[in-house]
Amino acid sequence: MVSMQEFPPRPSVETVLGDESDNASSDVNSSAVDISPTADASAVDASHDPFGSGHLWVTELVAGDPLRFRLTDAGFLEFGDRNGVFDHDAVPLRYRAAVGAVRERFARDAFAAAVDTPGSVTFFGVATHARGLAYDLDRVPPFLGTAVHDADRERYLPPDTVRRAFDLVGIPTTEPVDKEVRAAHFDPADYPIPDSRYRDGPAAGVVFHNKAGGSAVRRNPAVQPSPGVDADDERPVATGGDRSSATETRPDPERPATADALVDALVDDTDIDRAVSGLVAGTDASARDGTLDADTARDGTLDADTARGDAADDTLPPVEAIVDRLLERLARETSLVADADTVDGSGEPNAPDETAIRSVLAARVDRYRRERT
Repeated sequence: MVSMQEFPPRPSVETVLGDESDNASSDVNSSAVDISPTADASAVDASHDPFGSGHLWVTELVAGDPLRFRLTDAGFLEFGDRNGVFDHDAVPLRYRAAVGAVRERFARDAFAAAVDTPGSVTFFGVATHARGLAYDLDRVPPFLGTAVHDADRERYLPPDTVRRAFDLVGIPTTEPVDKEVRAAHFDPADYPIPDSRYRDGPAAGVVFHNKAGGSAVRRNPAVQPSPGVDADDERPVATGGDRSSATETRPDPERPATADALVDALVDDTDIDRAVSGLVAGTDASARDGTLDADTARDGTLDADTARGDAADDTLPPVEAIVDRLLERLARETSLVADADTVDGSGEPNAPDETAIRSVLAARVDRYRRERT
């Protein structure tokens, strides 16, 4: 029985080369280069040096939570993170916006027509957020594709094929910064970190994909994962001079917070306007992936009758739909919502539970609707 492929391993270059010195990549200020197989695994092993020969594609390293999915033989999309596969109706809140965007956009018919066994293909990517690095959530889609594995051919696909595969199913990918760069005599440590497409400031790093096999990531030394966090989880915090641009979109209220205090601190009518605007526009996918007009997406500035509804036509979306959209957005903005229903090492809740947050949000949205009708 075919199951989802595990995430490609990403050992550091120092580990691959057997360098156990104090200058290895565990130093948070080093410009570490990590190795992983994201191309043709049938031709090379996991430790293949991507800079030995061939040609490279370079993409921006986008911080977020690792997410994978596949289309099962039964015809539904199956999602998972590094730890396992999610139950269909129990997607963790931190992944819900990304999962929703993929479900809405995924072109099942086009994909099924293009491959013999759809369930053999695993798509990998990142569920984006602004909890550690201040991405503009109206510019960065909730999910960005990064790699594809074909179990029938026992291979990871090269970067140009990865891009075509995601284009086929209607899912955005990380944009290439450079293409067809000769790997021979290439020094990845000298490659300049570009500005990010998704925030005001430099990228979290760059990823080098060799078309013949292997990939490597060079992290921005000013934006490194926090201590105790797996580097492959891509959850950076600022170090050095970039601290001002690596704050959360919204600061967390003091912990622990009640659901009422949390919603009071994080939600006002402007946020509800934005959620309503995206839903009434009739484009859940565009509202999630940043393709709505910027003023509309950020400020809820659709025509008042459209955005807020007409009492006679009852055009306002249902309370539950607005609450779902608010929860998805808040989970991308603040860890107190993303961590709902999780506990710390001592078994204490990290945040108010989702049911409590949802109840308070529903009351606020119901009041909002009554005031506008």
